[in-house]
Amino acid sequence: MGSNQRLRTGGGGFPSPREPCVYTVDMDVTRGTSITPGDVNSVGALAGLAGSDVCGLYWRANATFVEENFNTFYTKASGYAILMALLCLVQIYVLLKQLQLSSTQAAAAKVSLVTVGMQAVVDSYLCLLHLTTGIVAQHIFTLFATVSFFQLIIFSIFEMRFLLVIWKARRPHQFTEGWNIMRRELTTLYSRFYISLLVGLCVIYYGWVRTDPKQWLAK
Repeated sequence: MGSNQRLRTGGGGFPSPREPCVYTVDMDVTRGTSITPGDVNSVGALAGLAGSDVCGLYWRANATFVEENFNTFYTKASGYAILMALLCLVQIYVLLKQLQLSSTQAAAAKVSLVTVGMQAVVDSYLCLLHLTTGIVAQHIFTLFATVSFFQLIIFSIFEMRFLLVIWKARRPHQFTEGWNIMRRELTTLYSRFYISLLVGLCVIYYGWVRTDPKQWLAK
């Protein structure tokens, strides 16, 4: 269904001292007739003529636009958040089992400290990402905030505890030589983790936010 209407009339172009340049814009908006309410997007077209009889300037405009169906987006986002919440519960269970299996010093020393640290950094990024998404999209804030809370528990409690167990298993003597040395070891562990977290955020910012996303994807 199309509708021909004058969208805008005003002054512009190159006005002369005697007579201003008055232009008119006539556009015809066309929407797809086969769009159903369940479709993700609706496609339409915008075509028309703009010009000024006084200044003798004319140009034609043709554009195609896609209108997003946000109800479908919110439905899919809610399903994603529920799935992620279930996966977080599974991850918590697996981490608890892994902590039980690594209860001895010999077993904990065999676990890769770098791997667990990288997983903790990734989970912290996911926590921030889901929380930011929930703040931006208020309709799904509760679900995404729940996912963010679960991931906060995962990396700040379970994975950081796992890192401490591995670190203690690899440096047993430092944890038996007094409180000052043990505090220095804990400071070293946590400082390395948070420095890695900040370095990763800087890399993401300077590599993605401050560059054109199209150029990033082209690489």
